[in-house]
Amino acid sequence: MSPKGRPEGESCPKRVSAEGSPVSPKGRPEGESCPKRVSAEGSPVSADRARPRAVHSVQEGRTMSPAVPTLRPQRRRVLAMLAPLALAPLVPGCSFTRPPPAKRRFLLEPPMPAAGARTQPYALRIGPIGVAAPYRDRAIVFRTTDLKYESDFYNEFFVSPAAMIAEATGRALVASRAFARVIPAGVAGDEGDFTLEGFVDALYADGRVAGKAEAEVSIGYFLTRAAFPGGVAWSGSYRERTPIAGTQSDAVADAMNASLGRILAALARDLAGAELPKP
Repeated sequence: MSPKGRPEGESCPKRVSAEGSPVSPKGRPEGESCPKRVSAEGSPVSADRARPRAVHSVQEGRTMSPAVPTLRPQRRRVLAMLAPLALAPLVPGCSFTRPPPAKRRFLLEPPMPAAGARTQPYALRIGPIGVAAPYRDRAIVFRTTDLKYESDFYNEFFVSPAAMIAEATGRALVASRAFARVIPAGVAGDEGDFTLEGFVDALYADGRVAGKAEAEVSIGYFLTRAAFPGGVAWSGSYRERTPIAGTQSDAVADAMNASLGRILAALARDLAGAELPKP
């Protein structure tokens, strides 16, 4: 068979010019058969075999068309890894960063003392309570070495320690009935026979000894007469340490409340039994 399925020796199709006259391809006489193509061994070669074919590359068991660019395995793996990252912003609630831990806030709410047997026949005003600089802010303080203190950014008091301790002191003296009348801190006016003020010089979680952490609270109180504010009628210092049961921040707050509760109970007992000068 000749190229394109024609019998060998059959003339090539005739070409016609624009005027209608036959034109022989490449100057061959009309009717002359098309030249035969032979291989290197001399056997005839069909037109389909002689026609140049596109080279197909085989990759990973598949035939790839030369018109489609191929990707190297490394590049395909990189694109596969990047695809989820490109689509993530389109998915609601998808984020690459974890939300920051929420802050936890605690109150100093110590247990109140029981009513005592004796009551001072005076009116007592609760004055300001100062706090040493390391413990003045709301962040809970941890002591890690003799000279190193750290504040916990994610665990803090709900309000400043000074305000909470002043309020707790007033409530404790009311509950114990140490005085005939107790005027809470912050109340305007100059009523009262005596004024009770204080200073907190320790309020922290002591972790210097591994496995034996304790909450330490230390407060000094002093009582002055309203008529003579410069003279101290009574003073007392209290320090309490309570073991911290556990490693959670709730345990630290509970231990601090226990220490403060024992201090207030001792304060109420001492004030009720003190021999105070007349106002």
